[in-house]
Amino acid sequence: MKPEYCFRVALVALATMMFGRPASAQIDLSGEWSTLYHEDGPIRIGGIGPEAGDWSGLPFNDAGRQRGDTWSASMLSVPEHQCMPHVATYSFRGPTALRISKVTDPVSGTVTALKVDGTYGRADRTIWLDGRPHPSELARHTWAGFETGTWTGNQLTVKTTHIKRGWIQRNGGYTTDQATVTDHYVRHGNYLTIISVVEDPSYLEEPFIRSSNYQLNVAQQIGGTNFCSPFDTVNEVAEPRGYVPHFLPGKNPQLPEFHLKNGLPAEASNGGAATLYPEFMLTLREKKAAAQKAQTEWNAHQLDAVKAKQLRTRAQAGETRQRLSEDYGISIGTVYSVIANEIFPEAKTGK
Repeated sequence: MKPEYCFRVALVALATMMFGRPASAQIDLSGEWSTLYHEDGPIRIGGIGPEAGDWSGLPFNDAGRQRGDTWSASMLSVPEHQCMPHVATYSFRGPTALRISKVTDPVSGTVTALKVDGTYGRADRTIWLDGRPHPSELARHTWAGFETGTWTGNQLTVKTTHIKRGWIQRNGGYTTDQATVTDHYVRHGNYLTIISVVEDPSYLEEPFIRSSNYQLNVAQQIGGTNFCSPFDTVNEVAEPRGYVPHFLPGKNPQLPEFHLKNGLPAEASNGGAATLYPEFMLTLREKKAAAQKAQTEWNAHQLDAVKAKQLRTRAQAGETRQRLSEDYGISIGTVYSVIANEIFPEAKTGK
């Protein structure tokens, strides 16, 4: 065997060892991670969440929008849904207290997988790093899906398939069981950013991208509400056995409220890929006057002097502007105007 050939074989073997082996950790992601809710906080925590018919910023197509428009908030009171785990398309956005731990080969000590625990409902994930393929399309779909990871420098990219029917927003913003997720884990010291890309050929016009952030917390112990179980469910509402809360297509009376009370054209609340780009501002400007006129008419229908006085009393008692906006069906800006005595002003009495 010629020396040159031996050298080439050795070089190929070395390259295979360096680049062709299963992914091994480039940076340590393990630890206890507490969620930071500074992104989209009002619709993620606090019990209020996104409003019905608010698809703004979501690239839904007509089918995805129609599916969401049939959703009823009463669905969350159904016992089967009360402890439903948060699916992989959404779980990092909900209440989480992540625990990332390593799974190692008992002989070599190589990291073969990462366990990600602590999302709502115990939809715990296993990120396989040993090069195994994804299963057949006919394999079982789960809340967490099937995940494989590869390293690019210090960034871990995770591909998730075999996910159950789920959602990207908890007001009926559904995804189908054809959806996939690509997560990019990036650690910066004591902070972890997970950039999620959701694709769904049935309900989304284009990939939906957002990020979630966490801070290392050595005192954290996961548990509590993140581990809701069937023993925690109750019959919250008296409904006939087998009843499924819903609205038939075109019959949901709650849908117009979001855009009317906030002075937005219907096109803005309908979502879609076009609404994600700067050019959509031209549409908003063109329809601004008509939207504001509709808002004025809506407020006149929703408010009167008695309700305005009640609202001020509740605000003085410490109720949040968001809650008042929800209860009276008016925008937060209108709530502030009522509190400031700019709408239905109360006469000031002097001494």
